[in-house]
Amino acid sequence: MSPKSSSNHSKEGYSHRNNGCTTLQAELVSLRSQQKEAITEIEMLKVTNQELETKLEQIQQGLQEAREQPVDQQEESFRREETEG
Repeated sequence: MSPKSSSNHSKEGYSHRNNGCTTLQAELVSLRSQQKEAITEIEMLKVTNQELETKLEQIQQGLQEAREQPVDQQEESFRREETEG
C-alpha cells in the first residue's frame, strides 16, 4: 500500500466518522426537542391536575353540605312538632 493510498483511506475514515457524529448530533437535537415537549406537557398536566383537585374538593364540600342539610331540616321539623304538639 502506498503512502498516498493510506492517506486517502484515512480521510475516508474521518469523513465516515464525521457523518456518524453529525447523525448523533441531529439525533441529540431531536431528543432534546422531544424532551422539551414532554416537559411542557408534564407542566400542563400538573396545572390541569391541580385544577381538577380543586374542583373535586369543591364537589366534596358541596356533597358534605348536601348530606348535612336534610339532617338540619329533619331536626328543625322535629323541633316544630315538639313545640306544636
